[in-house]
Amino acid sequence: MVRWFNAWSIHTKIISGFLIIVGCLTLFTVVVHNQIYSKQNEVNVITTHDRQVTSLTNQIEKSVLDMENGMQGYVITGDPLYLDPYKRGKAQWQQDYDQLYEVIAADESGILRLQAIKGNIDSWVNEYVDHILSLKQANNALGIAESFRSGVGIQQVDIIRQQFDAFRDTEKQATDLRITAQKSSNSSLVAFLYLFAVVVAGIALVIAVFLSRSILSTLRVATSTIQAIALSEDNLEERITVTSKDEIGDLAHATNLLLDSHQQQYWIQTLTSDFAAMYQGIEDTDVLADLFLTKICTMLNGQYGALYLLKGKDLLLKAASYAGNGNDIGKQSFKVGDGLVGQCAKERTIIHINQIPGNYIRIESGLGEAQPEHILLVPVEYQGSLQAVIEIASMEEFNELQLRLLDSILGPFAAAADIVKARMEIDRLYAESQILNTDLQLHSREVQSQSVELQTQSEELRLQSEELQAINGQLQEQRNHAQSMTAEAEKAKSEMQLYAEQLTISSQYKSEFLANMSHELRTPLNSMLIFSQFLKENHNQTLTEEELQYAGYIQNSGNDLLTLINDILDLSKVEAGKMSIHVDPVNISELPQTMEQHFSALAAQKGLEFTVSVAADTPDLMYTDEQRLQQILKNLISNAIKFTEAGKVEVTIQSAQPAVLETLENVPASAEGVITFTIRDTGMGIPEEKQQLIFESFRQADGTVERNYGGTGLGLSISKQLTALLGGELHLISEPGAGSVFTLILPSLAGNIEQIEVASAAEFPISRTVQSVEQEKLPGTGSFDVLRGKKVMIVDDDKRNTQALMAPLTHQGMKVFVADSGKECLQLLEQEEMDIILMDIMMPEMNGYQVMKTIRNSLNNAELPIIAVTAKAMNQDRDKSLAAGASDYLSKPIDMNRLFSLMRVWLTQK
Repeated sequence: MVRWFNAWSIHTKIISGFLIIVGCLTLFTVVVHNQIYSKQNEVNVITTHDRQVTSLTNQIEKSVLDMENGMQGYVITGDPLYLDPYKRGKAQWQQDYDQLYEVIAADESGILRLQAIKGNIDSWVNEYVDHILSLKQANNALGIAESFRSGVGIQQVDIIRQQFDAFRDTEKQATDLRITAQKSSNSSLVAFLYLFAVVVAGIALVIAVFLSRSILSTLRVATSTIQAIALSEDNLEERITVTSKDEIGDLAHATNLLLDSHQQQYWIQTLTSDFAAMYQGIEDTDVLADLFLTKICTMLNGQYGALYLLKGKDLLLKAASYAGNGNDIGKQSFKVGDGLVGQCAKERTIIHINQIPGNYIRIESGLGEAQPEHILLVPVEYQGSLQAVIEIASMEEFNELQLRLLDSILGPFAAAADIVKARMEIDRLYAESQILNTDLQLHSREVQSQSVELQTQSEELRLQSEELQAINGQLQEQRNHAQSMTAEAEKAKSEMQLYAEQLTISSQYKSEFLANMSHELRTPLNSMLIFSQFLKENHNQTLTEEELQYAGYIQNSGNDLLTLINDILDLSKVEAGKMSIHVDPVNISELPQTMEQHFSALAAQKGLEFTVSVAADTPDLMYTDEQRLQQILKNLISNAIKFTEAGKVEVTIQSAQPAVLETLENVPASAEGVITFTIRDTGMGIPEEKQQLIFESFRQADGTVERNYGGTGLGLSISKQLTALLGGELHLISEPGAGSVFTLILPSLAGNIEQIEVASAAEFPISRTVQSVEQEKLPGTGSFDVLRGKKVMIVDDDKRNTQALMAPLTHQGMKVFVADSGKECLQLLEQEEMDIILMDIMMPEMNGYQVMKTIRNSLNNAELPIIAVTAKAMNQDRDKSLAAGASDYLSKPIDMNRLFSLMRVWLTQK
């Protein structure tokens, strides 16, 4: 219509404007007539509805009275003629009720009230009137007299009358509300009439202005648009909207075509950059393939898709599918040259099919299914080497712009796939090349040194990232100043992305290194702790007291090393921002007993007085992470006892005083109270210039302290960062020779605080099944008999671990089978039926995840209990084990009592 209007003469435009105004007035007249007619109908409806409700309720009430009078006349005279009013009333009130129900059917609350009245009438007739009539027919005068004396019938009739009165009052109020709404609607109609008159006047004004401007608007729009495009640098959305069919329109059309071409190229470059950014941080080819396929199918309007990665020289395996569950979309594998996928890989050319057979594949959705019209197969190459083949099915034909986009992003995807493959291979080789040194102390020092180096590298990379951000800002300014600097800016952007990828890879290497080093340390440590515990138990009574003491020293040293490993992992997770807090109610009144149990003996050995007191104004409960709270307190108290040679160590728990609250900066506003934990000692004290130093990782007040007292310098660093995670603060007051006072200030957080999902390394809650069994006695003759005679298979490639587990399991009366690899485990299961399996995860050739999946799927053994026993102690390792088919999970070093508990639970359930 606008195109026609631009071709009209001024005379035609003016006449059209007047016709529009006349049309508006005509519409106004029709609307007013319809509104008046509608209001009249509403008045009639209100009047008729009110009249019907009043009449029908009166009729029903009259029928009830007729029934009552007829019943009383029959009871008094015994003449059946008196039952005629009763019968007529009984039939009539049902008809009136049905008619009234239809009248008020739209009123749900009215229906409920009417149903309540009907229920009382039915109850009165069935329970009272029919009873009186039956007594009369039986000539039971005493029963009739007793029923009348009870007054039940009169009470029921009175209730029915009251309900009718209330019903009519409610309907009257509803009618009043309808009348009020009618009045309000009339007022709105008047306001609408005035508003419509104003709108008509406004339309007339707008038409006059529009007519005056439209005469010269064509040339002005073209001129202003061209100027805006010339002055802007990156704005490619602007278009010339001139619709006249003259030379200016032709120029505008040609300019718009040029802008469309530039915009398409810019769109392709933008999406290519988005795809490149998406590849960052991905370390698994399947994840990379799934992300790429999902996004490219969305960009190309594909309804189905599959991506095949090249494995080896001539095998293509499906790594991802789009709009399917992974098994129902396409075959699982092809050889190069087999089928269209294999032929595409062999020829390394794009195959575009437009004629698709009817039974090829069906595109399904919640509303139905249809046949795709077009199939596109594209090879993915990197530096002349085939990486993958992509197949996409679509209802629409793939246009030239989509094919250009696909050609632009395949190169970066192939490079990313090659990098991820290389990174996965490097990770595998790196894990295999780790050799554990027998000197555990040397390993500990190496871990500490490497952790410091990684922290230094992290800081250097952070500085590099800040420098890159500054460079990015400068490049952005340069690009805004001159279009000619675009190429240089793009190059700088690519370099910045490379630096960001290096930063991400470095951070990932640090996390993987710590996790792998933890695994490598836990594996021999597991054997050492199990053997030392077995020696301490001395089942054969062959060890002397001195030998038992040596075994205790070995176990204590191993536990100390385990604590050090956990501290390093905790410190790494805190620095990475992945440490979690789990807020639960904490009973403050139990803390003194807990701390005294841990430290009273240690303080007594050094001749120190150790006290824990709770102030009277301290609440019994606070909400925080009890595990982290105790970890902080144990670090502070153990340091106080360690560095105090004489005197005492005092722990005081109380509510924070107002003066303390005024000094707090980091306590959240949602805190329900603030508790202070003060640890005061009479030890050596800390100089003021050293007080900040002791909170740094691997640092103590001076080197002599480390030599005299031992320790790694991690305790206070972890305590301070855990305090910050809990929303609190840690303060220190100390003077040399006068002792030290550490004050831990923590808020009581809300009980429903959102919790972070990452759990501390090597600390997983015991399953509910284990807890319930530990609280209730197991069925049978005893928990020991549950294990006796059962067949257990230990699957582990490390002889130290199998030897460490065989002795205690054999002592429990179990038949122990050992498999050195996943394949040997599967062979044994085919030959021998097992009761339970202890499965290691990290094994050569076939890891524990693959073995458990094979047992569950291929061997169809879903009920066999499998406990994953591994030194991989992170949250994702536990989840991955359970997903692969493990019944339960236990991290190394193994607590044999907990292992026996888990085994009893699963064997009992089986």
